[in-house]
Amino acid sequence: MAGTGEIHNNIVYPLLRWFMSQTLIYSKVVRGKRGRTRREYSLTTKGRQYLIQKLSKTDAGEMRSGEDFLIRLGLFGLLDPGARLHILAKRRESIEERDERLTKITKALPLDEYGAEVMSYLTEKTNLERRLIERVAAKEARRP
Repeated sequence: MAGTGEIHNNIVYPLLRWFMSQTLIYSKVVRGKRGRTRREYSLTTKGRQYLIQKLSKTDAGEMRSGEDFLIRLGLFGLLDPGARLHILAKRRESIEERDERLTKITKALPLDEYGAEVMSYLTEKTNLERRLIERVAAKEARRP
């Protein structure tokens, strides 16, 4: 779900109001195109801390979604080295669990050509993400 589609106004504006009420963001009116004004939102210091806290969270549900992991990875620069290593380790565990499930399914079920194609795709995707994690972990290990 994270970052994969459009978000309806009925979700966006209540969230913006909640973020404002919690002083996680602030807004200002700025001049837009053709003389119209618009609201521009920015994180407050408290909002940045809240974001970092949420990005650092690594419960099992958070690490099962590849998209959630990639969002965290894309924002690694905001996190301290310990949090980055912890996220990588948790995602690595999740990848290994997925790999075990795929292996069990492949062994347990007679797969037709479509099932075999899907399993091949998922295995390839798992291996690709595993290599990404290892590259990032190697970069983290080289950091001072």
